Amino acid sequence: MSAASLDKKITPEQIESRIRDLMPGGESGPPVKENLPVVAAVGIVVVAAVVGVAFLMGRRKGRRKSTFVEIKRI
Repeated sequence: MSAASLDKKITPEQIESRIRDLMPGGESGPPVKENLPVVAAVGIVVVAAVVGVAFLMGRRKGRRKSTFVEIKRI
């Protein structure tokens, strides 16, 4: 680092503008609150699918391992 680069001060405005430049869409990008319902709906569907698959796999495994007992009346 040179002495000239150490003398330069970085202002909060410069940091803020740089962060805005790095964000997708810049200042015109959609805020997070607009995408929240879509993300929540996708998350609910994924969780429901995982729970459903786990239920069906457990049910199948239970059927294979369970013993069938037949009781006959005399």
